[in-house]
Amino acid sequence: MASEIKDKKQSDHISSRREGLLFLPELLSPAGDYETAVGALNAGADAVYLGASAFSARAYAKNLDTEEIAEIIRYAHLFGKKIYLTANILMRNSELKDLLAITDRLYEAGLDGCIIQDLGVLSLFHERYPKMEMHASTQMSVLSAAGVRKLKKYGVTRVVPGRELSLDEVIAIKAEGIQAECFIHGAMCYAYSGRCLMSSLAGGRSGNRGRCAGPCRQFYRCSGGDEGYIISMKDMCSVKAIPALIDAGVDSFKIEGRMKDAAYSAGVTAVYRHVIDDYIKTGKFILSKEDEYSLKTLYIRSEVQDGYYFKHNGKDMISVDSPAYVKVPDELKSSVRDKYLSGKMKIPVRAKITVKKDEDLKLELTSGNICVSKTGDRVNAATARPLSDDVIKDKICMTGATDYEIKELIIDNDGGSFVPMGALKKIRRDAFDELAACAGSGIREARVIETDAEDVPAFIDGISKKAKRDTKEKRSEEMIWYAGISDMAQLSEVLRADQIRSVIVPMDLLTDSSIGVKKATDIRNAGKDLFIRLPDIVRQKDLERIRKKLKNTVECYAPDGVYVDSYDALGLACEFFDKDRIHADMHLYAFNSCSIRELLTEAGSYTVDVESNIHDIREKTQPDKAELITYGFIPVMYSAGCVIKTAKNGCDKNEGKTCISDEKGHRFSVLPVHEYCYNIIYNCVPTSLHTVLDEVGNAGIAKVFRLEFTMESAGDTGRILKYYCGGASGDAPDCLKQYTNGHLFRGAM
Repeated sequence: MASEIKDKKQSDHISSRREGLLFLPELLSPAGDYETAVGALNAGADAVYLGASAFSARAYAKNLDTEEIAEIIRYAHLFGKKIYLTANILMRNSELKDLLAITDRLYEAGLDGCIIQDLGVLSLFHERYPKMEMHASTQMSVLSAAGVRKLKKYGVTRVVPGRELSLDEVIAIKAEGIQAECFIHGAMCYAYSGRCLMSSLAGGRSGNRGRCAGPCRQFYRCSGGDEGYIISMKDMCSVKAIPALIDAGVDSFKIEGRMKDAAYSAGVTAVYRHVIDDYIKTGKFILSKEDEYSLKTLYIRSEVQDGYYFKHNGKDMISVDSPAYVKVPDELKSSVRDKYLSGKMKIPVRAKITVKKDEDLKLELTSGNICVSKTGDRVNAATARPLSDDVIKDKICMTGATDYEIKELIIDNDGGSFVPMGALKKIRRDAFDELAACAGSGIREARVIETDAEDVPAFIDGISKKAKRDTKEKRSEEMIWYAGISDMAQLSEVLRADQIRSVIVPMDLLTDSSIGVKKATDIRNAGKDLFIRLPDIVRQKDLERIRKKLKNTVECYAPDGVYVDSYDALGLACEFFDKDRIHADMHLYAFNSCSIRELLTEAGSYTVDVESNIHDIREKTQPDKAELITYGFIPVMYSAGCVIKTAKNGCDKNEGKTCISDEKGHRFSVLPVHEYCYNIIYNCVPTSLHTVLDEVGNAGIAKVFRLEFTMESAGDTGRILKYYCGGASGDAPDCLKQYTNGHLFRGAM
């Protein structure tokens, strides 16, 4: 809205705000194209997030070209609103130049912020765009204050926490002095965002690249349980939680839906605008029947649920019977279109025109605190018909091509003068041009890229070339083998394998076992290093418990190092280990050279990205710090949702592994982690590089080769170890008859 109107609105909120409420939350809406962005702003969004035609986590949305986004930024800033760019996918080296070309232009145009997943991109943007907000995407899977602390050094001022967090957990994260941008409405993934590889490994379409094929929306059968769409979340509708979220100080309320059309974004935005404003003004939750109908009808799956803010999981959150959307009534879409999509908002203006004989024609325009005054030709006495007020009003109020609308016009006309129509049009045009220029210059100061535009691309080219030379010149003379285990029976087999140099043991397996000390001693006596692995999911609710366990583990077992698989776990590990003893696992994505560079400021080694092909891997740097997962069932989903609770009508915290099967007969093992209440779904076949082991070794892409054992029996563990450590020659054991090379020779889209 115009600055005057916006100020008045804020003033009204402040004067009627309930005691103790010290801020106005932002309403953040999605846009996949130009019309949707304008419609969301018209409907009351304080900010809009959108993607460029490339480099967005909704690759199949229409998205926008750079100049369209620049125009939306200009339009939004006229009304004191913000635009955020979603650069929330993992980036290849080859894509960084093109990304920077887009963001350079938008930064100069006044882009307010970027929502980012890739650590390398975050580091580049922090260096390059110091006056732009950095927001950590939900794809970064930040679930605790420990994770937030690791990102603040990159200038991150806002985090989009995992949708699975409770409101109490969000409040604890905000206590780190960071803003929280929380989803309130729209579709939900079954997996923790950024922790899903199911679409990628099953079909080559990566969610981390914005191309998820939606495997959680498919039909599955659970062994010993129900069948249906058992991992398909109902859409989120947290409208009734708005008062609690406002009281908790949530900074930004985010509506999901860049793949949906303009009527959805505008219609849903309008409802939440009403609810937020009414609560701030009156302290009461008010939802009309008309607004409730809109929320439950505009592109919503057959039922809705209110999200995780006040529950951990439940069958009532799953659309077991159907994942399909309900049909949106035509009359509802038409109503939304008529209200919010029929054109742009206009900034209200007060105008005064003076028409007096022998004086210069004068037009004054006032918009908010901006006032401009223009003079025109000398006014002459009328020789025939004098200029009437109606004619003056008609010509001066013709503002259709501008962003302004005259709401109040004062005409000071002596009644005996004449002005040519061309002179009236000219003074109107000149005055509005000056008003627009003044408003534009006051909205955002001009921005200049702080670094030479070629510096970073040159750096990327340089490290890519160096990496290619290194991988060509540094062929692996010796394959160094590590093994990760998940139970004590597997450990016994690993201890018999002389070639295994280091053993990775889940921290909880040691601390929760009465024979933990003995097994740690056995590992040392076998001449192997002992590494511990922190839990895959480290949430705020579990943070102190895990920290105490980690402290106890370090004191009792003196591990040689620690494996971490999230920014949350990394934050904890840094409290107890120096950098060189920390190993970054597969979900701390090493997708480009800049990501690797940043990971190695926090860890001594990184894990080769499982979605990259061998050609992309060769373009990255520091293979001497790299570990390659050579064998293992790759986890394709981590979820707060519980398959057992959904498909078997309850979980007693005792049941072990189960399986779900898709309609093609692929069986995915599901492991419940009862200690922290989350599920791990593993790929239907293991990734195994035994048929290409020589090629991989000679490629020089990693120093350490890891075998990861999760669901294997002791017998299969022993057979796989013997086969790999013997050079993978001869016939493979039966447990390796079905396998995949993963993305090593194809790469994810």
